[in-house]
Amino acid sequence: MDSSIDEYLVSDKGKFAFKFLKKNGSNTIQQIILLYENKLPKLKYLTIQKIDRQTFPECKYIRKTSFPDDYKVFACIRNPYSRVATQFLQDPWYRRTMNFYGFLKGLPHDDDTRIMSYKDLLKNLPSRTKFFRFETFNESLKEILEELNVGIKIPHVHKNKINSQKYNPYFYKKYYKPKHMEIMKEYFKWDLEKFNYTFDTYGDLPQMKDLF
Repeated sequence: MDSSIDEYLVSDKGKFAFKFLKKNGSNTIQQIILLYENKLPKLKYLTIQKIDRQTFPECKYIRKTSFPDDYKVFACIRNPYSRVATQFLQDPWYRRTMNFYGFLKGLPHDDDTRIMSYKDLLKNLPSRTKFFRFETFNESLKEILEELNVGIKIPHVHKNKINSQKYNPYFYKKYYKPKHMEIMKEYFKWDLEKFNYTFDTYGDLPQMKDLF
């Protein structure tokens, strides 16, 4: 099991934490916290450069599995149809060894946290966690940073491009056929129902107490 399943991106300076969820804007959030904590001497502003512990050892200062009970907690949620298609298209190994249908039939591929159900990824979140959507990442993150008095007013810069084309939030729609939809609806049934997602729409966000 990927150890990141229990990790948060934590700012002790600001007393807040974001659940570390791959493919959910964590690269941008990680940079914001590192800049806010003055732990990124190599960077002065947000970049599309991937931030990881190999490139930036400073990540160890904010990637934690625990923090005080008075810290505010946030988690970014993404439509499963978009999240799964993105992972398949951006992972050379998956594309090289299987087609999209085979990829979906093999979910969750040895507990790959990038494509696991939120039912497994979020079950240990504190009850005070507030959710926001990847689909409204810029606007929602801006509001959260203002609430936290974090003076970094730079929008989401790591918007993935598929096949070097301009990013389209609904790019994934053309990859799903009825047989693909059947697998997704079954495997991500909990995610779709609890977070009010359909194939290309979403409703109100739940509170943590309503999930488990």
